[in-house]
Amino acid sequence: MKSLFKSFFSKKDMESNDGLNHVTDLKQGDMVEMDNDFSLPELLRGVTFQVAQKTLYEYEDDKETEWVLKSDTNQIVFLSYSQDDGEESVSFSLKLLPEDVGKIFDLEEFSAVFDDEYSARLDQVTPVEPFESWLGSQYLRTEFAEAGYYHKNGSFNGQGEAFDYFQLKSQCGKFGINIEVWDGGETDVSISINKPLSVIKNYWGKTA
Repeated sequence: MKSLFKSFFSKKDMESNDGLNHVTDLKQGDMVEMDNDFSLPELLRGVTFQVAQKTLYEYEDDKETEWVLKSDTNQIVFLSYSQDDGEESVSFSLKLLPEDVGKIFDLEEFSAVFDDEYSARLDQVTPVEPFESWLGSQYLRTEFAEAGYYHKNGSFNGQGEAFDYFQLKSQCGKFGINIEVWDGGETDVSISINKPLSVIKNYWGKTA
């Protein structure tokens, strides 16, 4: 399977910058190459990813496109884009396993994120491998139980899957924690890092 994946992932049959020069143009099958920037986590640095899926998150006053990226080693990274006062940035996210959450955060402190009586703050953060460069030293809650809908196909066809969204950010604004609580109580926790759009060095569009 690995050799088959590498064959599929090859830049053969791809066209560099052929009408594709911005992250918002990405669609399934396209590829992006990250800059070899030492400010990036090693998992991202100089790596080429293929867009495995394009999805959509819908909120009351906002929507957010998310691209699921896959490397040739099958590493999954989630990518989103934002613009603020003309400054473009991208966010890369990693989903944590439940055991990783327990290793990185104090679980009693972490549980306060879901209690509206507290202004949740995470001060006990343990930078365990391989997540050290993805973590801030402390976080403050910025979103509490915001209602959202997840559209797996990347469009507004149908209502989407409902969830409650919680977010925490580091004081420097470079790191985040994103929590999605789905109907039935299943909870997804991911950690994110924000970078300038320029860390994406190159784009390849899949040819027809």
